[in-house]
Amino acid sequence: MASYSSFLKVFGSDVKKVFSWLTGPQAQTIISTGESVAIAIDPALAPILALVNVGIKETLEIEGLASAAGQQSGTGAQKLGALIATLTPAIYSTAASLKVPIPDQQQVTEIANSVVTILNSFGPPAA
Repeated sequence: MASYSSFLKVFGSDVKKVFSWLTGPQAQTIISTGESVAIAIDPALAPILALVNVGIKETLEIEGLASAAGQQSGTGAQKLGALIATLTPAIYSTAASLKVPIPDQQQVTEIANSVVTILNSFGPPAA
């Protein structure tokens, strides 16, 4: 059976290639189209989509820093902790803009884990 390399695993090993794909026209078209459709269907989704975008940006930055430091493997808990710390203000802001209760620490952790799960669910971009 072939081994599976998640998006984040490949990201850490080839940061330049992945950033190039993510900022390229194909990825940006996919992202923009999906967001536009979701917001057209339900405008209240805009703050949630913005939060997910912040989470993805922060996750990739943390993964890139860990990779540059040679600490990509075996540091999942530390990277998740860093993501939670950087994402918490955006989560609180999103909750306030949606006029919903501020998430507790468990919910903040679940939101951060969800962003990581999204990225880990995708394989590496095509070469």
